[in-house]
Amino acid sequence: MSEHALLDQLLNSFPKSNKEEWSRAASKEIGGKDPLEHLTWESSDEINFLPYYDLENNTALEYLKSFTLCSTVSSTSARTWSCVPKISLPSNKNANAIALNHLANGADGILFDFAQSFNPDLDSLLSEIHWPFCNVSFLVTPPTNLIQLIIEYAGKKNYDPKLLTGTIFCKRERNNDYHELKEVEPYKMLRVLGIQIPSSSPIKEISSALIQAAALMDTLTDAGYNKDFIWRNLSFSLASGKNFLIDIAKQKTLRLLLYQLGQAFELKHYTEVEINIRVEPWTDERFQPHGNMISGSVAAIAAVAGGCDSLTILAEDENNATMTRIARNVSNILREESHMNKVADPTAGSYAIDNIIDRLAVAAWREFQHNMTQL
Repeated sequence: MSEHALLDQLLNSFPKSNKEEWSRAASKEIGGKDPLEHLTWESSDEINFLPYYDLENNTALEYLKSFTLCSTVSSTSARTWSCVPKISLPSNKNANAIALNHLANGADGILFDFAQSFNPDLDSLLSEIHWPFCNVSFLVTPPTNLIQLIIEYAGKKNYDPKLLTGTIFCKRERNNDYHELKEVEPYKMLRVLGIQIPSSSPIKEISSALIQAAALMDTLTDAGYNKDFIWRNLSFSLASGKNFLIDIAKQKTLRLLLYQLGQAFELKHYTEVEINIRVEPWTDERFQPHGNMISGSVAAIAAVAGGCDSLTILAEDENNATMTRIARNVSNILREESHMNKVADPTAGSYAIDNIIDRLAVAAWREFQHNMTQL
C-alpha cells in the first residue's frame, strides 16, 4: 500500500470532531457543567485560556505563520540544540574532570557557573577541552575581565576566533565598562552579552528580557558600537518547567517580540537571538526518588518544542554523579530516541499554542512599554 493510500485510509477511519461534539463529551465527564467555563484555566499572569481551540479561534492569527521555527542552519537535522550541563565553581574542585566526563558522554558543551566566586584559571579549567569543537559558556555576576582572559587563552592555543562558540551570561545588570567589547569582533559565534532572566511569571520574564535588550542597545550605541554587532552578541537564559504549554509559547513569544524590537532599532541584518533554556531542580516527596527526572524530561520537551538553542538541565544534586548523568541524558534521549530533532517546529499551527502566543505577546509588549516609560 502506498504512503498516500495509507494516509487516506487513516483519515477516513476516524470521524472528524468539532467543538460541539467535544463539548458534549466533556460535559458528561464533569457532571453536566459547561466545559468552556468550568475547564477554562488561568496562567500565573492571570490570563484566562480556553480548554479547547479550533480554526475559528485562529482567524485573526494568520500573522503567526511568518514566525514558525525554521530548520536549524548548518545541520543535517531539522531541529538542533546543544546539551550544555552546568558546573558550579568553585565548589567543584574537579570541574575540569567533570566537564571532560560530560563531553565524553554526550554533552555538546559546558556552562561554568562563576556566580558565587570569580577567580578562573582557564588553562586548568579547560585542560584537554578542545573549544573549537564544543560550546563553552560562562555564568558570572557581575562581569569582570573574563573577555580579556578568553582572548588571551585563545591566543595561547592558536584558536581561530571564528570557531569558538559559547555565551557569557550575566546574573545581574552589567557595569558600564564595555571597552573590552571591541576585542570580540572576530569571535563571530561567541556571545558576550548573555542575560539570565530570573524565574518569574511569563509576562514578567519576557518583558524583562526586552527591557534589558533595549537598554543594552541604547547604552552601547551611545558608546559608539554598531547596532548589528550588539544584537549579535545578545543571548537569553530562561527557566522552564512550570507549565508545559506556557513554556513552549513563552519562547516563541519572546522571539516574536525580539523581532519587533529589532525592527524598532532598524537593524540592517536581523539575526535570531540565541535562547538557552535551563530546567531548574524540582523535588516533591510524593514523586521521589525520580521526580526531578520526570519533571526535567517534561520541561525539556517543552524547551525543544519551543525552539531552544541550548538546553541546561540541572540535577537535583550536582555533586551526585548518578543525578548529573540522568539530567544530561534527558537531552540525548530526546534527540537520539524520541527523535525530536527531526521536526523543525512540532507545534506549528497548533490552535492552542498560537492563541497562547498571541495573548502573551500583547500582554508582554504592553508591560514592556509601560516599564520603559518609567525608566
